[in-house]
Amino acid sequence: MNILTELENFINEFNQLNDEDFCIDSIRIEFSKQYKLERLKEVGKWVKIDKNNQTILAKLKKRLTDNEITSAHRLENYNIYYYNKRDTQSNKYRKAELVIFGMKQYHKDPPPRELISKILSILKDVTNIDICLDLPHRPSLDCL
Repeated sequence: MNILTELENFINEFNQLNDEDFCIDSIRIEFSKQYKLERLKEVGKWVKIDKNNQTILAKLKKRLTDNEITSAHRLENYNIYYYNKRDTQSNKYRKAELVIFGMKQYHKDPPPRELISKILSILKDVTNIDICLDLPHRPSLDCL
């Protein structure tokens, strides 16, 4: 069974037990460029993001400290990015983090499932996932 299917099965089991409808919205994976980047580049064409593109960089930096991202690359026209991370101790750039955004959207199609599965089979270790839940009412802490 592939990683994406395992994650979805786990969430679906939780949904059934708790009468909820959680879905995966994004996946983050830390990886070593030394061992994984060459195979990752075979998946498709990666384009370097312009440092002035604050829309994308703001999304990527949401969970990071200042200056942790050195450069970012996007896979074709998909919401799939990886960014190089600065190692604060050695000032080298051996680590990177891949982010797959927008797996649950209503206004546009998510990245192809086969592509996500292929990337996950290369990188293997999911660092974290963001889940989403559609509510029938306006979100409020009291209701939650």
